[in-house]
Amino acid sequence: GVEITTPRKIHIQGLCIDIENKSLTELLDTQNRKRREYTELLCSRLADVGISVDYDDLMGTFAGTVNKYNVSQYLVNRKMVDLTSPDDVYEKYFATGGLVTIKEAPWCSMAEAVETILNAGGIPVLAHVWRYFDPKKPGNTEEVRREKMHELTRAFKEAGGEAMETLGCRQLNAFEKEYPTELALEFGLYASCGTDYHRDDKVPLGTRYVFDERLVPVWKHPKFRFYGSNG
Repeated sequence: GVEITTPRKIHIQGLCIDIENKSLTELLDTQNRKRREYTELLCSRLADVGISVDYDDLMGTFAGTVNKYNVSQYLVNRKMVDLTSPDDVYEKYFATGGLVTIKEAPWCSMAEAVETILNAGGIPVLAHVWRYFDPKKPGNTEEVRREKMHELTRAFKEAGGEAMETLGCRQLNAFEKEYPTELALEFGLYASCGTDYHRDDKVPLGTRYVFDERLVPVWKHPKFRFYGSNG
């Protein structure tokens, strides 16, 4: 599988993809280049607030791509800030209203991500729709969030999307747990789920989720298969 970042940090997953597909590997190469450039600019912005980060050392510290949380971990581990928690560093420097502001990288569009996943024989999945519209942000009432989530899901479906996460990590209330199910039913999308596991201190790997019985799980999709299997 793969997870592709698109504008507004909307994440599109691709399940059961051909990992050697040319259009997919080219898109991911481009995305990785953009992320490296973004991280380099992030280091420059940190220097503006008095924190000098060695870009090469930072990139060599982590396997794969480096995101803002990785940078937060790096700053704590190198004792470059007066905070001991990467979460606190992230909030102070990189969260909305933080000390370091940086324009979002020019990611591929959601439609391009979906099309590329389809071309690679995969199943495009809209990830954790409940997390994109922060209820802490002024104006993001439940009604407004409902409208935004509906519009995003509609656009995803129109782009060729086939599934969405209805259950997952950090669903904070009944609305966040129930409305994704209604969206999946309205737009005829298969249901997926996930812990969004990144590290042990967040959500346990392998958390058990139980779908609403009206939904069709993504593993019932005709294209779903385990990697390396024929059926």
